[in-house]
Amino acid sequence: MALLHVDNRTIPIKGIVFDKDGTLVDFLHTWGYWVELMLDRFSSELKRLKLAPLSSDSYVLLGVTHRYGQGVVDYDRQGPLSVGSLNDLLTIFALQGYHRGLTWAQARLLAVQCQQAASKQLEDEQRIKTIPHVVELLQQCKQHQLKLAVATADDTLPARQQLNWLGIDSMFDTIIGHDSVARGKPYPDMIELVCRQLSLAPSEVVMIGDTNGDMMMARSSGTIASIAYLSDSSLHASDYPDADHLIYSYTDIAFS
Repeated sequence: MALLHVDNRTIPIKGIVFDKDGTLVDFLHTWGYWVELMLDRFSSELKRLKLAPLSSDSYVLLGVTHRYGQGVVDYDRQGPLSVGSLNDLLTIFALQGYHRGLTWAQARLLAVQCQQAASKQLEDEQRIKTIPHVVELLQQCKQHQLKLAVATADDTLPARQQLNWLGIDSMFDTIIGHDSVARGKPYPDMIELVCRQLSLAPSEVVMIGDTNGDMMMARSSGTIASIAYLSDSSLHASDYPDADHLIYSYTDIAFS
């Protein structure tokens, strides 16, 4: 059993469950770009069908901040893009198509087609990069023989694929997505599944994530602690009421 040191507290653990987007990898680099691809393609298809294109309100509905000429520059850590499943996001897009005159079946199909095209472009470009100091942290974890898992709102296959692009997928003992369980975040199902796969009790693991949904999942499953990673200095404890600890850099964590 290793000792994790954070906020002047020492926590005995056997494993760590990580969120993926915004925790291991740069959220905006991948998903901000994905939003732009989705909105552009969806709007183009609406215009081709002689329907009103998407408006700037679409960014608000997805929980992202867009600036003209700069693209997506920030996101709500508690919003749909950050916490929601792929199905949630497709529903948001489909609703906008439906409100513009498509049938629900047409709107849903269009959302899926746009998603497939956007995801294909992400794959072709391998559009992903790690959060600073993540690789060093994972190496320390392996040195202390910790079991590592990823529990993400993304689907399992693309999550594995993206971590493979970075060459860090082999550092995790298991990787599961929203499609692996009946209920995603903030319910405890993902951590419960991870712990069964790793033969650990929730009380032997720590959850690290960038949303309060991650912290809620950790609390409801009974992890020994939850750690919120804050990528922006404008974020504060009030944004993470269910977190046990807050860090602004992975250098804030140590092991012995």
